[in-house]
Amino acid sequence: MALLYKNTEYGFDFTLPATWKDYSIVTDEWEGLAVSQAQTEEVIENGPMNSIRHPQWTSENPRQDIPIMIFTIEQWDSLQQEKFHIGRHLSDQKN
Repeated sequence: MALLYKNTEYGFDFTLPATWKDYSIVTDEWEGLAVSQAQTEEVIENGPMNSIRHPQWTSENPRQDIPIMIFTIEQWDSLQQEKFHIGRHLSDQKN
């Protein structure tokens, strides 16, 4: 039987296989980097990111998280217009 992750804060659902019972949610932020050469690697946008983590994930045997990035309508429009691109998320910078 499938599992349902329901996020009431942002209003979406995500269906997971039954083997993901006891999954966890890791909160982080994504960052959008400027596309123009004048602003090379400058962070011009950011927003929340919720990652669904497999229940068997460990630091010794990590598994790929399922990242879900949250955008405002304005951010989504700017991304579609290639005003910025998605760079590393903030937890990558801490490692």
